[in-house]
Amino acid sequence: MSNSHSLNLERHGRPSAEMIREALAALRVLLVDALNAGKYLPSGAGWQPYANGEVLEFEDTSAGERRPGQLVLTYELTPAIAQASIVAPSRSQILLAGWLEPSVELGQVRAARNHRMYGLDHYWAAYVIEDSVLVSSGPPPSSCRLIGEIINLQMPTPFVPCRICSNCHTLNTYYCTNCSACGHPLAQTGSLQ
Repeated sequence: MSNSHSLNLERHGRPSAEMIREALAALRVLLVDALNAGKYLPSGAGWQPYANGEVLEFEDTSAGERRPGQLVLTYELTPAIAQASIVAPSRSQILLAGWLEPSVELGQVRAARNHRMYGLDHYWAAYVIEDSVLVSSGPPPSSCRLIGEIINLQMPTPFVPCRICSNCHTLNTYYCTNCSACGHPLAQTGSLQ
């Protein structure tokens, strides 16, 4: 069992597979409507095929600067999608998945994305419905805050940010004070020291 899946042991009332599929189908529509209403979607934007899921391109404008983003929706967050999120050129990257493939270590993915985007203002987040897991990095622009609010409003329990060990990058529950894998003291919700 991977370290990221140790979070399962501390969560109760996990959603059924049917509930996850229904939530993703509803979110697929609601997120387009919300981003369109917020004027974050470029003209003609829509869901496009992307690995084993779909991607929706959006953008923020701040101080006259365009900031492109990608929202990836998939049933299962696979290594291919995780790797693509690391190298994606968009400064905002959000992954929304029903399930997390056991070989994907979100703490490692987050660390690799932070390393790649070092020195740039960026936002990266992964939402996994099955365990209500949220892993994020960076300050969210308005479009990403809107996406997060829409996702949370559709779930029976809110997503809780995971704490990530700055030493080994293992995911830990929000309430842990020391890493469950290496015992290293944890910083606030996973900031890299």
